[in-house]
Amino acid sequence: GRLFQFLQARPAYHDLLDAEVGYVRGAQIEFAALALRHYEVDAGVTLDELTIVGIRSLSPRNRPIEPISWQLEGGLQRYRESARDEKGTLVAALSGGAGPTFDIGGRALLSVMAEASAVAGTDCPDACFVGVGPAVSLIWPITERWSAQLQGRSQVLLGDGVRGAYGADLGQNLALTPNLALRVNLLVENEGGGAQTEWATSLHWYF
Repeated sequence: GRLFQFLQARPAYHDLLDAEVGYVRGAQIEFAALALRHYEVDAGVTLDELTIVGIRSLSPRNRPIEPISWQLEGGLQRYRESARDEKGTLVAALSGGAGPTFDIGGRALLSVMAEASAVAGTDCPDACFVGVGPAVSLIWPITERWSAQLQGRSQVLLGDGVRGAYGADLGQNLALTPNLALRVNLLVENEGGGAQTEWATSLHWYF
């Protein structure tokens, strides 16, 4: 419902939207990744996310080898129960998932996983729950410099009652130089109290 500015630092490796050149296809490793935000008219800065560790391994299936793809992530993040509260509540979260990944045309990777997550915050019981459900992602390197990613998930949240949650994220990354990239993300998310839509544009500097 209002503008924000954000600063992110990711000291380790890369994510799935980065240019593939020089990296293992379908692999993502994050460690101690920090995201800070300043919302319009606010005086201070908000800790939006701290990923202590985030790993994704998307290995496409091909006969006779049929590996299982998996992911694991833990850290602090924002749980936005209400559609009117863009800041939400800071919670500790641990999630994991596993499932098959399919090679689409020799370039794109389509992943389908069963996910589970555990969330705990100071605002219990509202911000303390376990979630289970499916997740789908499509990673498409359109060119060597331009890549796109579409992710969607749906979960049943089990805590103080049962409620549904869903999210969809469309991201695009354009490598301007070997050390600079322009990224655009569109996120629609509903964590049980109404949907929020978020759009962000960022410039990434690799060092």
